[in-house]
Amino acid sequence: MVRGGVEPPTFRFASGVGVRVPLAQALLHQTKLPDEDHLAQLLRPYNDVQAVTGFLDQYKGGSVVVLAELSFGQTVAADALDALFTAVLVAGAATLVVGKFERKSEGRRREAEKREDQLQKEAEQREDQLRREAEQREEDRRREAEQREEDRRREADKLHDERLQFREFEHQTRAALRETYAQFLIAQRRSREASLTLAKSSSAPGNEDLEKQALKAYDEFVDLYHRLNLDASREMWIDARRLEAILKDMLGCAQQGNAQKCEELKEVARHARQNLENSFRRRLRYEPFDPLQPHKNLGIYEQKIK
Repeated sequence: MVRGGVEPPTFRFASGVGVRVPLAQALLHQTKLPDEDHLAQLLRPYNDVQAVTGFLDQYKGGSVVVLAELSFGQTVAADALDALFTAVLVAGAATLVVGKFERKSEGRRREAEKREDQLQKEAEQREDQLRREAEQREEDRRREAEQREEDRRREADKLHDERLQFREFEHQTRAALRETYAQFLIAQRRSREASLTLAKSSSAPGNEDLEKQALKAYDEFVDLYHRLNLDASREMWIDARRLEAILKDMLGCAQQGNAQKCEELKEVARHARQNLENSFRRRLRYEPFDPLQPHKNLGIYEQKIK
């Protein structure tokens, strides 16, 4: 049997059986090793003298171990042991291969589980991030809605306060306007009566005093006329201007002593005062407005003052 990969020759013994016996099997059966001469006789039947010589040289050098002759039963047992040993080696190699494959499979499985866990964690993180973003958007919308509601409330409160202030101011304005209008009515009546008195007594003694009284009454009327126009509507302003023009013309006729003309202007002034009263009621926003008297035509004063 050749060590180091050299195939051992087949030994043919006296029984005619040729076998290759590994050293382990020979030791197992405690086979007696042949001497050199006996080994040479066993190898002599081979025609390849060079191979036999080389084998003997290797045997002498200790690289070849040749076993003794075995019986038939020992040969069969040796073959069985050889097959068993081979099967064990194959099984061991298969076990190693299978184990290696299983380890690789286990590694791949663990790697797949690791990747799956990582993907799941990433998915959970994305889901959590999306949830937080959704909650943040919802919170932002809620805050914006609350801010808009707060702004609307403040605007409503501001509008309410402005309306209250306007109503209070309008109430004060109306009160002042009523007071001024009451004084205005008294002043226009005094001016009208003073002018008419002056016109009727133009040749009577004390005429100068009556003229002064008429001028004073007209001046007081003019002062209240300007005060009334501060809070008057345009319609009131036009009616007041017409009344002022009529009273001015009455004073001029009175100074000239034209009592007839003053009497005519007195009736026109009364109509102008009635028109002013209607516009005053509209200015005070009496709803629904129902004029006490229809509008009176003032003739040339309607055309002169518009």
